[in-house]
Amino acid sequence: MASVIQELIEKIDAYGITAKDLGLRVGKAGEVAKPQRVRKPLGAKVAGTGKTFTGPNGQTWSEGTRGRKPAWLTQQFAEGGASDKAEGK
Repeated sequence: MASVIQELIEKIDAYGITAKDLGLRVGKAGEVAKPQRVRKPLGAKVAGTGKTFTGPNGQTWSEGTRGRKPAWLTQQFAEGGASDKAEGK
């Protein structure tokens, strides 16, 4: 393992690779932190995911939303009225 680390150090020096090039952040006293993943909050909408439906009390639900369909939307589909109330995005 030591030889692999030494080889990496030599290549980093030879090519001038920085911590930023590797996706690492440098913290206090030169400590290198792990790359951070940017996560979307649960329930976040993804652009262009489809139709948005409006419920009887003003609530909304989009086809791109995670989780089960709300009961009011399932009922609208059963009654055949959900497609009339859909707003295209």
